[in-house]
Amino acid sequence: MCEIIYMKNYMMGRADVTILTTFTNANQNGEQFGQDNFQQLFLQQQSLDMNTLIDTVFRTVYEYCQPEPLDDDETLLVIRRKSSTTDLGD
Repeated sequence: MCEIIYMKNYMMGRADVTILTTFTNANQNGEQFGQDNFQQLFLQQQSLDMNTLIDTVFRTVYEYCQPEPLDDDETLLVIRRKSSTTDLGD
């Protein structure tokens, strides 16, 4: 069964980034990486190309959780709108 937890519509502006994650693993203290850490990480690394950004996120979360094994799946979806000469609604 599929359940929608949260849904919001919005228009992405030039160079906006949308990030969706399902990271639920925790470190040895039971602390998840968390929204604040993700936000800080993305703000610090936002200029990286997409592949490097994704690799950096997975590596950072993996290092944060050590020595605990990653026992759940992780999903990361990063959508970056590039500037365009044909903007919709800007």
